[in-house]
Amino acid sequence: MVDPSSPAAMGRVHSLKSSPYQVFYGNTPSRPSLPDAPQRRCRFRPRLRLVLLGSFGANLAITASLLTLLWYTNNQDASEALLEQKERSQELCTKACDSSINSIASKLLAVMGEEEEVALRTFISEPLMVLQNSALIRSPEESGTGAMDVLLRVMFWQLSKAFVGLEGIFYSDADGAYAEYERVAQTGGHDGGGEPNASESFTLEFVPGGGVNASALEGACSSLCPPAQDLRPYHKSVYAVSSYTGAPLQMISRFPMDVRTLPWYRSAVHARGQVVWDGPRSWRGTLRYRVVRAKFDGDHLRTMVGADFTLDQLSTFLRETEMARLGLVFIVDRSGRLISTSMPLSNMSVGHEQRVPSWQESEHPLILAVSRDMIRRAG
Repeated sequence: MVDPSSPAAMGRVHSLKSSPYQVFYGNTPSRPSLPDAPQRRCRFRPRLRLVLLGSFGANLAITASLLTLLWYTNNQDASEALLEQKERSQELCTKACDSSINSIASKLLAVMGEEEEVALRTFISEPLMVLQNSALIRSPEESGTGAMDVLLRVMFWQLSKAFVGLEGIFYSDADGAYAEYERVAQTGGHDGGGEPNASESFTLEFVPGGGVNASALEGACSSLCPPAQDLRPYHKSVYAVSSYTGAPLQMISRFPMDVRTLPWYRSAVHARGQVVWDGPRSWRGTLRYRVVRAKFDGDHLRTMVGADFTLDQLSTFLRETEMARLGLVFIVDRSGRLISTSMPLSNMSVGHEQRVPSWQESEHPLILAVSRDMIRRAG
């Protein structure tokens, strides 16, 4: 038996790799420890897959950054071009709108020139002719007995036969007395024979002023004035009247009113004999204007006469224009009120009163946009 510590055994151990069949005794041979030598550590070597993924991520980030920069540069140029194109479009649209408005205005003037008797006489001439009529400018006190009857007869004749475009003719004085004939319905118009059609109806609005003197009323107005027992001081009594004579037939309503407090009355007094225009105001679904003139004797108010009229014919004209078939045509004044449109115009309710809406209150986007531009240009 060989001693393991013998040189022969040691040689066998060291020659283990040379022969796999050699047998050794003791522990498995190990690497001799060298305490003084520094320990060697294994250096980290990243796998190839991680290296490739990192390179791909870096390239992707760089590519995305370059594409973002390129998109921003191109998009900025496109935005500037879009803004420039929008400005040019707005300029072209403004020129087109101006041309269309001028065309409509020219057509309006042409139609009013061709239909002067219908348009101009209805819109302007008829109310002014009422004011220029000497019979209406004179007060009943200046005309003697029965003067109020004569005055009412002239008023009704002018409203029912002479000035078919008017909606009402009225008279007032310094004491607050007031009388007005109004056209309630005119669906049939005139038949050309001098008499109103049966479809026409009229009313008489009468305010006796501050007092009712039955004997004086009987002397001045025995046939066309309402019965004295129906009248109340500073109360308006409304009567249905005969379509042929204007004589009152039946009282419809009565309510308190002092005409001296109304805007048109105060404006006429302040104008000192000049013609005053009031409105537009809504009356039974239509826009109504009022023209008034006061006559003074020195500083004393003697008589006030006026007429009411509408612009229904103007709305009809706007609806029949070529532009109305493609869009909307309307007229707005400097104060912002919608005077007339080519479409039905609903009135605004404020308390118990209906009034004409302004363009700011309209729900139509075209009216809002165009009116804002028109008001801006008008200053």
